[in-house]
Amino acid sequence: MKKSLPSPPNPFRALGRALLTALLITPLLLSAGGCRSTPKPGELCTQKGCDDGLRIEFQTAKWEVGSYAFRVEADGKHTLCKSVFPLMPCNIGRSVQCTGDPNAAVYESGCGVEAEKQSFSEVHFQSHPKQVKVTVLRDDVQIAEQSFKPTYTVTQPNGPNCEPTCHQAKETLKL
Repeated sequence: MKKSLPSPPNPFRALGRALLTALLITPLLLSAGGCRSTPKPGELCTQKGCDDGLRIEFQTAKWEVGSYAFRVEADGKHTLCKSVFPLMPCNIGRSVQCTGDPNAAVYESGCGVEAEKQSFSEVHFQSHPKQVKVTVLRDDVQIAEQSFKPTYTVTQPNGPNCEPTCHQAKETLKL
């Protein structure tokens, strides 16, 4: 007996299946909005970002030469940041080194300019602590200490129905 060979695949049938799949899946992909809020009809969302968290800015007329330690306690979590001033050159890396809670860091500014224009700008939190205490030491001598109970503001820079939503607070520590 002679066996019959299978007929070659019909290219139109494969094309029809692909088109049908595309027609069924495309509306699902277009309607998927992810985590974004949906703007109301006629409302447009811009693409602005915002900085979420707490900032405690340092206020001083001048940073003195020395070895600095910044002790930060936020809701029972501890961070210790150390640095020298003047700051190291930019090509060497960050002058401030922090250990402890990774949500808190001391920011530096001006590693590429003369010492008179350099500074430690702020303690920045990528979280929303309710109670914070910051202690600043220069050459192992305390030069400032202050406790804060920040009040956060909710901001939506792209509108009330658009992401992102940030919780922001700003405080000042005078040295």
